Formats: sequence, structure tokens, C-alpha cells
Amino acid sequence: MRHLLFLFTPLSVSCLCSLEFAESLCLNDSSCVGFGLYENQVQLHGCLAITPNNDWTLYSRNGSVFSLIPGNHNIDESKCSTHPNTGMQHSCAAPPPPAPLYTKVGAIDVGTYENTVFFWQDTLLNLENIACSYTEHAGIWDSSFGNHSYARIREFDTGKVLVNISETVSFGFITPFADYSTGILWLFGTPCDRCIGNGDATTVQAWWTTDPSLQKWSTAMAFNLGQHTYNVQVSKVGPPGGIPGFEVPAWDSSIKKASQAVGLPPHNFVMILEPFFFAINAGDGSDLSTGWVLLQGTKAPPAPSGGPMIVYSPYDFYYYILTGGKNVFLYRTLDFQTWVESSPSPFIAPSEEDALVSPYSGFPSASLIKGSPPNSHVGVAEPFPRRPFSPYWMGANWSAWSKNSNDGDMCCIHEGFGNRSIIIWGASTQGRPPSPPLDGTDASTNSVATISLPLHAMLASYFP
Repeated sequence: MRHLLFLFTPLSVSCLCSLEFAESLCLNDSSCVGFGLYENQVQLHGCLAITPNNDWTLYSRNGSVFSLIPGNHNIDESKCSTHPNTGMQHSCAAPPPPAPLYTKVGAIDVGTYENTVFFWQDTLLNLENIACSYTEHAGIWDSSFGNHSYARIREFDTGKVLVNISETVSFGFITPFADYSTGILWLFGTPCDRCIGNGDATTVQAWWTTDPSLQKWSTAMAFNLGQHTYNVQVSKVGPPGGIPGFEVPAWDSSIKKASQAVGLPPHNFVMILEPFFFAINAGDGSDLSTGWVLLQGTKAPPAPSGGPMIVYSPYDFYYYILTGGKNVFLYRTLDFQTWVESSPSPFIAPSEEDALVSPYSGFPSASLIKGSPPNSHVGVAEPFPRRPFSPYWMGANWSAWSKNSNDGDMCCIHEGFGNRSIIIWGASTQGRPPSPPLDGTDASTNSVATISLPLHAMLASYFP
């Protein structure tokens, strides 16, 4: 991390070189005492033999501090007794390429609430929060689920339902955390029954399993925030672990202490809680139902706090979050004090592609049946005739319902996942009626996008 004091005035628009690039050249040359900038050129100098000039902007070096020399001058290098070791004349580094944009591929279902895609046992899975408006709510055939929200896991590619998790009945905002080091699949959520409302939860519940069939779960209250919270998510701080052949460059004990260098207590796991609370855990991962401590003194990024997610990248040591309301924003931080917004931004916004039918989760055939409006409760007659997603929600009708992008999530930092990333988010009216020509009480789907980059590389590409 650089600790340089910059004393400068804005450069002319003709200067294409960044100060950071020029400073790095000078800092890496022991004989450099200053540099000049002009358009796409940097000149390193071994002394400050100043000559009047109408073009160059000069900076002097004192240790690691650079100061602007007011006015326009150049240096007569011939009058210097010491010269830069790396040469005088340099060209600016080429500007970084724009962030590679993902490709939206469309919807995967209608009426499920928050979705999180994750990689477990060499299979891409999707955890869905199921509310009573969903047409396949388990309460239709199992009264123990009746009129309550719960979590469901199914295969992302095929849509095959693996489990409706009875232990999660009456909870909501549930997200998975796959710990490859311990072989434990964790879920975290809050006691918000989405069939009743968002609730006023102040605690976080944990569920965990090592059962390959995902049928047997244990549960306990993991954390008492003491303030209202809704969405929660957990990420490991460090290499994913447990993956044969997985190595993170430069990850060692000194790097692991990097968080302490910016004032963070030692921790191996981090939790984000809506609205912008952060908790940390210094445990070994064998029991994440305990040990959570609220991280004090954090600052929130300048964005809405709706549906936040968090992932730590062991490749660059940043914490990345998705958050938002009408749009989804991507931010990153090293210390939970200073946040940087992605470029371009917002990361996700409503668009016509939200109304495409994706090839995932069996939706190409289901889209002919599933649509709006949903039931308001299990067993209650629908207030409007059901309109199938395809073609009623599609084409020019997309803007009637895809008014909000929120609850974004991404998958996965795992070597076995290959050279790709999955992005998923909610596209909806956010509980409001759609606009004509659509009818109904509300409209919502989860849309997905893909990109041919591993997740850590995709994230970094948005911060050139």
C-alpha cells in the first residue's frame, strides 16, 4: 500500500499519464529526484536543474513524497551529475482495458425470493428462499411448511429439487456458505417469516450439514446483533482450502496479517448484515454457530443497503460487496472504512435481457406455465388469471415488471469451478403491481448472467 503525500494541481486534459504511474517509475529508480509529465511522456531526472518551458509539469521527490513545482518547466538533464538508472524518457502505460461485461442470459424461475448460487460436491447448486406466493410451495403437500417461508436447494443446471429444508421453516433471507476446508455446508439467515412480512429480526440463525444428501441439518442461533437486520451472508477470509492443487499466489503468514495492518482484528471469516453491519469470526471454521463479534467503527459505502452480499478474494485481499435497491452496485474495501465503487457502475440495472428465458433450472419448459400473479397465500385462490412468463412477460412487456434489480450474488471462488462466473439477482416490481398491459399483484424472477472469467479475476477487472 502506498503512503505518499500528493501536492498537486489538476493536470491539463492533454496529459495522458497518471501520477501513480510516474511516481512508481521514480520510486523504483534510486537516482530519480523528480519527474516531468507531458501528454503521454514521463521524464525521470537526476537533479532539479530547472529550465523554463511551456509544456512540462514537474514534480520533485523527497523520499517517498512528491510535490508539484508550480508553473511549467523542464529539467536540463545535461546539467545533472547523476542520471536516472532506468533512463530519462518513458512512455505511459497503456490505459487498462474496460471491465469485461457479463452476458445476461435471462430468468430461471418466477416467484422465488432471494437466490444464491454456490458450488458444492462438484455440483453447481442454488439456494432459494421460498415464500407463500411460490406456485410450488412445499406447504401444498406437507402441512409442516404451510404458510411459512423456508429454504430450498436444487441443481442450478437442471432445476432438480434436492431438499426442502424443514429446519428453516419460518426463517428468511437465508444464504449458503460452502467451507471447503472443513467440508461443512453452512446456511445463515434471520427469523423473518417471509409469508408474514420481513419481520423485526435482531439475531442470525445458522444451519450446517456434512450429509452428502443434504437431508440432515443442525441449527443454532449464531449471533445476536441487537439491532434490526434482514439479509446476511458469510465469506471466508483466506484461501478457500480443501481443493487439491489450489494455490493462492503470495498467500503466507505475513499476507494473512494484512488485515491487522489496516486496523482490523485477526479473523478468518466475515459476515455482512443489512444494513451495513459487519461481524468477524476468528475460529477455525469447525463451529461457525458461535464466535461472531461485531466489527466496530466501520463506515458504510455510499449506496443503498438492500440485499447485500460479501466475498473475500484471496488473490488481492479485498472484501467485495454487492448492494443496492433499484440497481445493484459493486464496491470493494480493505478496511471497511474506505470503499471504492466499480467502473462501470451500477453493476446491474434493469434491462430487456431480464425477460429472456435462460437455459438453466428447467425454466425453458416451466416458463410456459409459471407467471404472474402469484398466490398471496398457500391454498388461497389467485386474484387474477395466471399469465405465463413466456410470452406474456417477454419482449416489449419487460419494462412493465423489471423495474428493480436487487439481491445480487456471485459464484464462485473455487478452482474446480473453472474459467467462468455466475451472477444472479432479483428482477421485479419489488412487491408492487406491474404496469399495463400486465396485470397482477406483483411480479418477480431471478435472472442470471455469465462471464468467461474466474470470479476473482472478474471482480478485479471492475477496478482498473
